[in-house]
Amino acid sequence: MIHRNNKNAWETGRYSLTYIGLSIYAFFSLTSMALMNVAVGFLLICLLLDRKPHSLLREIRDLFLAPQLKLYLFASLFLMGACIVSLISAQWFPLAFGGRTVSMHWLKDLGKLWYFVFPVFLVLAWRRLSDREYNNVLRVWILAFGLLSALGPIQFFTGCLRPMPNPLLPGFFHPVLLLGHHLSVANIWIFPFFASLDIFFDPLLFKQLRVPRGLFFIILSLGLFVLIFSYSRTLWVALPLGLLAWMSTRLPKKYLVADVLFLIGATGILSQTPWIQSRLHSQMGIGERLSLWRTNFIFFQNRPIFGVGLGKNQDLTSYYFKWHLPYEDVVFVGHAHNVYLELLAGIGVVGLLAWCIWIGVQFALLHRIHHQKTTFNFAPGLLGAWIVFLVNGVTQVNFWEGKVLHQVMWVVGLTLFWTLRAPSPSLIRDKFA
Repeated sequence: MIHRNNKNAWETGRYSLTYIGLSIYAFFSLTSMALMNVAVGFLLICLLLDRKPHSLLREIRDLFLAPQLKLYLFASLFLMGACIVSLISAQWFPLAFGGRTVSMHWLKDLGKLWYFVFPVFLVLAWRRLSDREYNNVLRVWILAFGLLSALGPIQFFTGCLRPMPNPLLPGFFHPVLLLGHHLSVANIWIFPFFASLDIFFDPLLFKQLRVPRGLFFIILSLGLFVLIFSYSRTLWVALPLGLLAWMSTRLPKKYLVADVLFLIGATGILSQTPWIQSRLHSQMGIGERLSLWRTNFIFFQNRPIFGVGLGKNQDLTSYYFKWHLPYEDVVFVGHAHNVYLELLAGIGVVGLLAWCIWIGVQFALLHRIHHQKTTFNFAPGLLGAWIVFLVNGVTQVNFWEGKVLHQVMWVVGLTLFWTLRAPSPSLIRDKFA
């Protein structure tokens, strides 16, 4: 059950710092990287100032007794350890091409590992809220999703705010919102979209969120517009798969066959439209990706166990191309454009195994939440979003980008919070009994 430390806040007009900080982060987690980080700092300050030191320590102690949190921390520490070992390996056994190898900057190289600890602080914040405050923070997140999605059509037609021309639709632009790149949008927007979809089709959740149905439908429509016109081919494949997964867990069985047939039919019809056909058959970006995939597989072959070092793929790719193609003036250099190859090449087989365990924990927790029916959760929606996320990863490195990690850890924090509200039997017993 949620803690009700602030049950009189609504009568007195005084709101806890935690509630204010979490509401602000809920909004800014969908904006720009700088604003996301500022909002994190503000939330952490609110968490610290909202309790006396001994109360805060007691909260943390109680939190760490939960088996679900221990499972998450085990998976996270395993993945973080694999990342650190990959960098140690890169320091002592560097891979070199043409006499050049990557340089180590330990503070920067380890800079993204804090994200794996952040969900613990999010759970701490959620547990302090009353039911009403919890609903309000989620409402802020959904309304922020709708408000920012409204920028999508404006950007698509005018390029206003961060114009990013769409080369396959001359005169039109990618809806990049405040995130800076259309592929970032394709990986971030799926989480609030599927959450909103799940809430919209659940009468109890919809009633608790208290957003007018007409406005909610507009929010969903704008979010879908942004996703489709992000113009990611992989997302166009992944989105129907995520919707199918969501339908199978959320919609009544008697309507499931009809809904699935409708989705397949609508997808088939849309896929035949000229603008989608031109994108599907375009060779733009394919040759560059194949070249990067081959290069990262070479890295993996040379350092299969621990990889070439977390985040070192991109620099090493540049050195490889200059050594392998010395007479080429223009070569596309970047990350692997495939999250699985990025993991294999960067942190090796050990790292990929650790990452798969970490992802598996998310699915196991969501599965448990869905079957235990805890109040106000959209676990089926997040299951659909995760499936889209993993399929997107075939052509994108959609995990290590900081803006994406903010949204990933936001939903991980929610997932952990939901498991702590559920009955307390061991997750492992529930899963394998």
